Amino acid sequence: MQQADDNFISTTFPLVPLTPQQIRETELPLSLVVRPFLHEVQHIPMQLLRIPKCKICSAYFSPLTHWICPHSRYYCCVCHQIVADQPQRFIDCDRNKEIIPELNNNCVEYSGARIKEEINFTNVLVIDQCIVKDMQPFIQTIKNSFTILICSNTISTIVKGTSGYTEKIILNLSEDDIPQLCSIYSPTKAYKIGEWCKSYRGNVFKGNYLLEECLNIASKIIGKYGVIQCFHSLNYEYMKSKCNKNQMKDFGIDCMKKAIMINHYLIGTTNTIDCSLLRIQSKLTNGIFISNMLIDSCFIEKINRTIVGYDGNIRIRTPDNIDVIKAFGCVVGDNFGDCKVGVLTKDLTVIFKLRELEEMVKIKHQYQVIITFIGINGTKRIRVLNLGVTFAPHISDAIKSVQPQMVILTMINSSLFILNYS
Repeated sequence: MQQADDNFISTTFPLVPLTPQQIRETELPLSLVVRPFLHEVQHIPMQLLRIPKCKICSAYFSPLTHWICPHSRYYCCVCHQIVADQPQRFIDCDRNKEIIPELNNNCVEYSGARIKEEINFTNVLVIDQCIVKDMQPFIQTIKNSFTILICSNTISTIVKGTSGYTEKIILNLSEDDIPQLCSIYSPTKAYKIGEWCKSYRGNVFKGNYLLEECLNIASKIIGKYGVIQCFHSLNYEYMKSKCNKNQMKDFGIDCMKKAIMINHYLIGTTNTIDCSLLRIQSKLTNGIFISNMLIDSCFIEKINRTIVGYDGNIRIRTPDNIDVIKAFGCVVGDNFGDCKVGVLTKDLTVIFKLRELEEMVKIKHQYQVIITFIGINGTKRIRVLNLGVTFAPHISDAIKSVQPQMVILTMINSSLFILNYS
């Protein structure tokens, strides 16, 4: 076993005394003992100072969080099964045989075996959540670096690296910013992008006002030729195609007048939106759109963002094993109606419904957060946080006070992805 840092634990070798097939199917590390909770807990009976282990998935429990009936049944938040207590779970020889890693931080992350299906993150789209269902069949993945031009003075560049895809967003693009693109593109192309940004005067994208006719034409073009690579809506290559030239010409004129560029493809719109607000939408190779995020300009300006995981869920529980809330969304911005922000440690930011938040304040208990997701390398990851909940009236206040390293984005009936801010 190796411990990379205080809050990440993985096995040193992937092989254990099992068949290769069993190893591939394992979603959690085997023979792993972790005690991430005890240093924060006071006044616990001595018999509870060993963490019980799930017989089904081998995950170790926090003794304060998972009781259904003490010494009788436990609920596993990892495999979501009710597990009968194991009579010999407190065995002294266990401590003699195994080195138990002590954690300095009140958080631990488990890394399991690779999932069966190879899924690599390949694309980031700037697109509004309201038209995801319409756009999903038409947008295809891009496996190399690409650029998204959002409006005349905003540029988003996505670069493929060894650890995944990193996005660089430059707000209020100026001539001083253009050389930053030369490390990704040739100087000629970098300055061409910069000139396009400065000279563009069209409207920018807002999903509520997407032109239906533009989308219909776009679907035909993308379906036949893939994602269009161009800086201006209609060029010579498209005019040579067998599509209806009049339709394409009309579509091109619309795009020239009122459009933004998504993956070098212009989508028309009839309304404008403040360029300081951007909607970020992620797309995977399997075509699943997983979340969106409204980002405030002062928070996003000239930052690097690395997507480190996807396809997961969040459970937040009280010490007596009750789910008190559901994390239903995370919107970075002050306008979220009847909701308030709950910040759980420096790693996790979640917005709660107001009624549920008030109930949490009344309980005044410690909470445990279990996050499961698929890492960018295809392994199942489980992140456990065990700290109290702090609150702020607005997300901007929460960010200023907490400065989260990681933001978990979730929506009702959808998955999550994790953004690691560096």
